[in-house]
Amino acid sequence: MNAARVMAIGLAVLGTFMEPASAQTAPKKVTLVLNYTLSGRDAIFTYGMEKGYFKEAGFDLEIVPSQGSNFVVSVIDGGKGDFGILETSTLIQGIDKGAKVRAYQALYESTSNGLASLKPFPDVQSVLAAKIGAPAASSTRSVLPVIVKQKGLDPANIKWETVTTSSIIPLLMNGSIDAMGAALTSDMPILYKLGPAQGKRIYYTRYYDLGYDAIGAVFITSNERLANRPEEVRAFAAATAKSINGALDNPEEATKILIKRYSTMEYETTLGQLQGTSEAIRTPYAAQHGFGFVTEDRVKRTIELTKLGLEVKSDVQPSQVFALEMATRK
Repeated sequence: MNAARVMAIGLAVLGTFMEPASAQTAPKKVTLVLNYTLSGRDAIFTYGMEKGYFKEAGFDLEIVPSQGSNFVVSVIDGGKGDFGILETSTLIQGIDKGAKVRAYQALYESTSNGLASLKPFPDVQSVLAAKIGAPAASSTRSVLPVIVKQKGLDPANIKWETVTTSSIIPLLMNGSIDAMGAALTSDMPILYKLGPAQGKRIYYTRYYDLGYDAIGAVFITSNERLANRPEEVRAFAAATAKSINGALDNPEEATKILIKRYSTMEYETTLGQLQGTSEAIRTPYAAQHGFGFVTEDRVKRTIELTKLGLEVKSDVQPSQVFALEMATRK
């Protein structure tokens, strides 16, 4: 074999060894399953996608909208998604039913959700007189019974109306339902714009103001990932925190980035949703302890509240709900 032939073979072999090296550095495709349809809140993720924060951490992120928190549990537990966002009460219910998932980071240290209506609710009793619209998988169906039971009332008396995420706001505005579960970070900016345009006043009653002192939305993943790939979870959590802080520090830029990816979104409403998200995330508690911080006592309190109004048969422990070694940090 001549020297040229040997060199050609050598270069070809060298190439086969060099190829996997670049493949190993390719970002890993992962999904983040949202607990609702896409809104201005989600600029906190697209900001980091645009700036390369997730890719720097080794992830090629895709965000996936959904119909509610219960859907998120089933998708992550079923291995059809990598990470997810949902209300903690729904997570506790899912774990009680056997879902092998846990939270590792809090998005909202208290719930950002409440009831939107065309008339005020002076107390919980008045809520029972209203027709409440909520999708079948909505966290509203998990949280509102807790609030009602906490006041010594019967959750069976809640007048539910099953709706879709796309129909719920029109149904509220035309009076087909009296109230809807609504998020400060998504629905309320839309409603505050629609109300005056139709000559109607919109009221918002936060669950927190009705006595629901529990952890709000959290990030979850599978128990398998937490056990076998904890560094991957930590890396994703760090990239997420970096993206969130960047978006909240630069809301106008973050809003434009989101709209560039999803051109059907309207700027002023989307910006308002992101500003609501900032209010929900940057609380005095978070300022003192840091983003994502949660304590074992806080998780215990949330479990107690969930058991008060919802069917939780097993003795769910804080360590089953949160990977506390990741979430408790200052």
